Amino acid sequence: MHTANATYSHVKAKADEVRKILPPGIELKPYYDQSAFVGDSIKSVSKTIYEGLLLAILVMIIFLRSWRASLVVLLTIPVTIAFSILLLYAFGLTINIMSLGGIAAAIGLIIDDAIVIIEQIYRTHEEHPERDNYSIVKQAIKDLFPAMIGSSLSTIVIFIPFRMMSGLAGSFFKELSDTMQIVLVCSFLVTWFVLPVLHLAIGFQHTKKVHKPSVKDGNKLRWLTWFFNKPVFAIAFVLILAGGAYFAADKLETGFLPDLDEGTIVLDYYSPSGTSLEETDRMLREVEQILTHHPEVETYSRRTGMGMGFKTRSQNYGDYSIQLKKSRTQKTVDVIDDLRKNIEATQPS
Repeated sequence: MHTANATYSHVKAKADEVRKILPPGIELKPYYDQSAFVGDSIKSVSKTIYEGLLLAILVMIIFLRSWRASLVVLLTIPVTIAFSILLLYAFGLTINIMSLGGIAAAIGLIIDDAIVIIEQIYRTHEEHPERDNYSIVKQAIKDLFPAMIGSSLSTIVIFIPFRMMSGLAGSFFKELSDTMQIVLVCSFLVTWFVLPVLHLAIGFQHTKKVHKPSVKDGNKLRWLTWFFNKPVFAIAFVLILAGGAYFAADKLETGFLPDLDEGTIVLDYYSPSGTSLEETDRMLREVEQILTHHPEVETYSRRTGMGMGFKTRSQNYGDYSIQLKKSRTQKTVDVIDDLRKNIEATQPS
């Protein structure tokens, strides 16, 4: 089965062949093309993944304060993603907006799994500085394995109900949940089988500094002690937070999908019943003058007596497919308002 972009590529190739045999003066141009929107969306998500990865690396370096540990965590990310892509291919899934979104959302969990293991290894190293590196890694993994099994499984099973959804919503969430589950399984396997090897190779520093409690550490916990000593304030804070969340949730607007700005407009029109085709065409040519002179309109096409999907209609009904410029300064909804005002000012209601 071909994907949407693959189908578009085949159609475009056939159109190029047809153009070669057309008589002079006749051109073949697409009037409704969503491939650019799909391609731009995939590029945008891919860019977001790289940006998020870069920010995650900076955070790791700042908080782990060890370039060796950061490098170990960093190396697990491409290994996990590569492993995940292989499984996506094996299960017949595709790279699309939802699967890329799943990968982007899972990057934080990949890093989290790796950091937990790294921290446990460092803690074991501090507690047993006399041991060799291999036994330290082995002990750290042994201590943490049961907890990590439960943590990983609890995260993976959350997405199982999404696979059972039907309809259009199921089509969206099934791809997302499948990708998230695959990435999380790969993250678990890489964390337990690849990360220890990487850490043994490059992760250890030849320092045996044991952390001792200090006054500074005690100061960090003062706020926690204050809340324990004054439970009334803690309860009041929780009640205010819960009440605010309930009020905000009740006021939130709902919708099936967020508003999308694809840069395309479908303008339906109809003239009074009994209007001749010639009169309808005359009025529409005035509308086309408005479309032509609007600075945000790239191209448009008109159908008269026929609707979307080649549905036959009367001669006074039809629609325009309007493609806006990529470098526009106005949102699509603002362009719609402008066109509506200009058309209503020149045409009878």
